[in-house]
Amino acid sequence: MTKLLPALLLAIGISASAAVTTKEVTINNIIYELNSDGTATFVKDNNFRQFSALSSDTTYVFPSSVRYNARDYTITALTPGCLYRWACLPYELKERCGLRRVVLPSGLVEVPTGLFINTTYDPHIGWEQAEIYSQLNTIVVPVGVQRIAARVTAGCKNMHTINLPEGLKEIEGRPFDNYGSQIHIAGIPKSLERLGDGALSFCELPQTLTIPASLQLGYNVFGESTNLQEISFPGRTSIPAAVVYSAADLTTVHLDPATTTLGASAFANCTKLTTMTGTDNLQHIGASALKGTKVFTTLLPSITTIDARGFSETPLTSVNSTSLTKIGDFAFADCKDLKSVTLGGS
Repeated sequence: MTKLLPALLLAIGISASAAVTTKEVTINNIIYELNSDGTATFVKDNNFRQFSALSSDTTYVFPSSVRYNARDYTITALTPGCLYRWACLPYELKERCGLRRVVLPSGLVEVPTGLFINTTYDPHIGWEQAEIYSQLNTIVVPVGVQRIAARVTAGCKNMHTINLPEGLKEIEGRPFDNYGSQIHIAGIPKSLERLGDGALSFCELPQTLTIPASLQLGYNVFGESTNLQEISFPGRTSIPAAVVYSAADLTTVHLDPATTTLGASAFANCTKLTTMTGTDNLQHIGASALKGTKVFTTLLPSITTIDARGFSETPLTSVNSTSLTKIGDFAFADCKDLKSVTLGGS
């Protein structure tokens, strides 16, 4: 019967190996969850007050492993809000806090939501005070991290540097939303497979980006970014909504010659945008897709539909088309140089 037991367990869908069990321990005043498979989760460091008296720049290095009962456990996860207690230091202690830089553990798989905020509402301090952090400005992400979650740096109002290592596959929506500060992004790894809504919005980006067709793009991915001057979209027939909305320094866009559609607000309010290539097959202009840009002075003959405010506030001087089948409300609003409109050949 003993020999038959593993086969019997597999037959009913149960692994013969023991399930992973978890044990919570406190070592050197740091709480960990240790898993029977040799991995560990960093839950909370209760030594936070040691940083309150520091006046010089300080780096906090997460341990990459922890030893317990003669066994080493690799830290592969961090609990959301695990550094939240530092955020709740009394105001007079925050002002003296010397913490400037955080180095994440080398075995980390995912950077979790809100390392520095309370992930549940605290009735005693509310949301705002929980999200006011010290002078922390840099997070070092190790090679091996595959995912960066939403609102990672929320509350770090002076954050300006975070690296995106090769091997990273996914960035969730708005991870670097810091209530006014702008994070410098040195480059985008080739390993990326998905950028969520607003993933790199409000960031200082490289001057030139090429976005492969295999990279999934959410809404407003590079919106309201700075420093980005030129962006290319090879292999795409459609450009996502608000993809580079209101990018202050964007001057040049390269579309694939097969591109037919610009999503709503794709390049809206990119007031320095003067050059767009690969436009021969453009057919559909989404709502406000080119609003405020300076690319076109005449309407492309290939365009068949224009949604509301598609070309508003642009330097169009004439519209002459026999192919237009739809013109949305205010499609050419505030085109102050527009002198001539001829539709349907008459």
